[in-house]
Amino acid sequence: MSQEENNNEQDLPLFQKDQIEKLKREEERRKQWRKEMGWFDSWQDYEEIKEAYNTDNANRNFPEWYDFYNGRKGTGVYMLLPDIRGEKEEFYLDLWRASKKKEWDENQKKYPLNNPASHKFINFYDKDLVAWFVSTFENKEVQHYYKAFEWSNKNGDDKEMLEEDLELLFDADEFVPIESNMNWKEAIKIAAQKYRLRKTAEALPEAYEQYLMTIQMGIGFASENDLFNDFTKTKEDRINHILLARKLNGEPEDLNF
Repeated sequence: MSQEENNNEQDLPLFQKDQIEKLKREEERRKQWRKEMGWFDSWQDYEEIKEAYNTDNANRNFPEWYDFYNGRKGTGVYMLLPDIRGEKEEFYLDLWRASKKKEWDENQKKYPLNNPASHKFINFYDKDLVAWFVSTFENKEVQHYYKAFEWSNKNGDDKEMLEEDLELLFDADEFVPIESNMNWKEAIKIAAQKYRLRKTAEALPEAYEQYLMTIQMGIGFASENDLFNDFTKTKEDRINHILLARKLNGEPEDLNF
């Protein structure tokens, strides 16, 4: 067994435990997560992740998986090291940008700049602001419709999560016990949470075996997620820009620097 495979096997229980703990937290965080739209964050922005680790003034939170792994592997010290490779890459990317500046400036002249609107807009998610606007500027009929709309959607988030839990339980291939609870929605939520956690824990070893086999056979990981395909395209573009910059700088077209 290679050292890499041995390390991977040692990491499996650690990864499995982290995933289970993460799923537990996720049940309590789903509503807040949707509201904050945190998944729009640049989830692998190295500079922002380092800033979040080293300062209290970062624009994002330090990723939970990083924190979990570092705390158990003692690898947090690596976040303190300088980004030597990143600085070298930026040098070549700056050369590439400089080589494209004239082309970009010419293209920019073809399209006149749009003057941004100076008036304010109403944030639909700011409920207090919308309610104030409706009560101040709309007639009685619109105010009535607005109140009816708000009432009909007052449990929208809870309904969406409840439907997800019910769908999971309907698809279960076994009887799922539901504990007694004064709140029937809470009972369904707890039952779905326990079932989801147990099934995830059961599936992780087999998924990990498939992961190892894929690595050993040298097979790439296909993704059905367009977001990850975009990340792959961004990586390929970045490499091509660096190679072109090295050529322009009279250096070999490789990444050996």
